[in-house]
This record gives sequence, C-alpha cells and structure tokens, in this order.
Amino acid sequence: MKLLTFDIEEFYHLLGSDVLVPERVRSSHSSVNIVSDRVLDLLDKNGVKAIFFFVGETAVENPDLVLEVISRGHQVGSHSMHHNLHQDQTECEFRKDLKDSIEVLSGISKKVVRAYRAPGFSLTYEYLSRFRILADEGIQCDFSIFLNGGSHGGIGAEKLRQYRADAYSYNIGGVRSYPFVHSRIGFIKIPVLGGGYFRLLPGCFSRYAVKNNNYCMTYFHPRDFDPSQPSIPGLSMMRRFRSYVGVGRSLAKFEKILSAADWDDPRRIIGEYVETS
Repeated sequence: MKLLTFDIEEFYHLLGSDVLVPERVRSSHSSVNIVSDRVLDLLDKNGVKAIFFFVGETAVENPDLVLEVISRGHQVGSHSMHHNLHQDQTECEFRKDLKDSIEVLSGISKKVVRAYRAPGFSLTYEYLSRFRILADEGIQCDFSIFLNGGSHGGIGAEKLRQYRADAYSYNIGGVRSYPFVHSRIGFIKIPVLGGGYFRLLPGCFSRYAVKNNNYCMTYFHPRDFDPSQPSIPGLSMMRRFRSYVGVGRSLAKFEKILSAADWDDPRRIIGEYVETS
C-alpha cells in the first residue's frame, strides 16, 4: 500500500515554536496557492489521487481549493480546526475543535468527512482514548500515528500490538488507523517521505523508498514547495534550517516520486464520497 497525503495549512502553522507570527506576515502571503497552481496539475499529469487534510481555518480562507481538490477526484479530511497539538487540548477542547473542522469542511463540500490527521502526529499513546471521540464524530479512517517516533508524537509498535488489524493498519476504538512509518533504505530506516525529511535528504532516498517499500505514506505541506513564502522573524537557527532548507528543490523531487511508484487510490480506504443530508 502506497498513499500520497498532504496537510493543507499555511506557512505560519509551525509547531514547536514559541514565536508569535505578526499579523502583517500572516496576511502577506498564502502558501496554499501552490496546491492549485502546481501540485494538483502534477497529480493529474501522473494519474495519482491523494488525501488532502485541511486545517479548518485554512479551508475557511480557501473554500474554492477544497472544492477543486474534490472535483479532481481526491479525498478531503480534517487536520483540526486551529492546528493545535493534542497535548495542548483537553478532551472537551479537542472534541469542539474536531467538530468545528468537520462542520467547516462538510459545509463547503456538502460531503461527509470521514478522515482525520492530528497536527504534528500528536495523537500519541497517552491520548488513544480520543479515538472514541473520532468515532463519535463520524471519523472512520485516521492517519495520526507516527510509528516509532516523531518530532511531536510517535508510538512504539509494541504498544499498539493489541490493536493490529492487518499488515498496514490498526483498529483503535472502532477507527481504522494507518500510520506513517520509517522507510527502509538499504540497512537503515528513516522517515524520508515526510516534510523536512523529504526536503533535506537527497531525492534518490525518497525514490528508493517508494520503489522498494511495500507500505509507505507521504505527508507534505504547501510550504514544503513554496520558495516564495515569507521568512518568519524570530525563529532559531535550527528551526530556520528545518523550515526552509531544500524548499526550492522539493517540487522537482516530488514530481520524480510520483512516477516512481504505483500509488493507491485513497477511495480504497476511505470509500466514495457521501453527500451530507
């Protein structure tokens, strides 16, 4: 199984930083335009379908993009309403955030929202009880687990053994969860198919990963492909490195992995769209 997924959020939706982005910077640019301007055309060119997880507040600002993604045959899911980590929310706050994001997306699309990804893969072992909330709100497929490690989350495979559903997924609280995993490249395992890892490492790593791993999943953001995004003032040197290095080369690398594998149609997992009542 090989799945292509995107987290649709703005360039200023950075996690793990205490820097407050000034409104003048937030309003000066939109990275999500790269999706409609370049990414969707590349997907069409290669005959590949993907899942787009929208932050609710980004969907509110870009309703036409939500509709365009659906019209081109892709799937839409929730990436929360305000891009807050799970550890920064109570259960009540999480439920409201999830409900708000689903209402926004279903209101724009007139489709039932059945897929979810937590910001920063922050739905960790301590918060597995929140899968019950996902199920309550109609989520059937989750993509929030970073297996064996991640910068804002991660769950060891041994802790999930009791939830194993099949070779690729877990059944937690009635929700089928498909994890992001480290790709095997030769004798090492590395999460080369996501975000900063993809941008910073040579393109031959990602091409090898999608060709030679039976299960793989990407996670990309519009800012990963947007060299014109504003530089956020006040970021540490390490954070700047992680956020901006490799952006100018990433779209070409992305196009090469599209043709390097037979990507699965996410409708096999999420199903066809269902109209809201």
